Amino acid sequence: VSWLLSQAGLHLPLRPLRSHWWVQPYTADQPLGAYAWALPQGVLALWPTAPQAVTCLYTGTHDPTQATWSTKPDPHLLAQWWPLLQRSFPQVQWGEAGPRQVIQTDLTPDGLPALGLY
Repeated sequence: VSWLLSQAGLHLPLRPLRSHWWVQPYTADQPLGAYAWALPQGVLALWPTAPQAVTCLYTGTHDPTQATWSTKPDPHLLAQWWPLLQRSFPQVQWGEAGPRQVIQTDLTPDGLPALGLY
């Protein structure tokens, strides 16, 4: 959006946000439900998408390392969240994470997406 607007001579105070999502397999006696953590730097959420797998989403709205136009996954991000997942679900045996995908969004100064519903 920022690039498109700049081509029209409009320069709005937008900043990039790189969000990550990945499928995380696990083994447990009971299926996991949906969970979300409101963290100082953003939100980490997971929800069941298949038997013994959850989709994880990290939106680093206030995370300066995610304020980039890069569409490459952050290699250090998953390691950052392992302790939280392991503490929150000690009964779960986590498998190897699937490929990480990146969602690129433009944010307005109030932290909302420039386009679309929030």
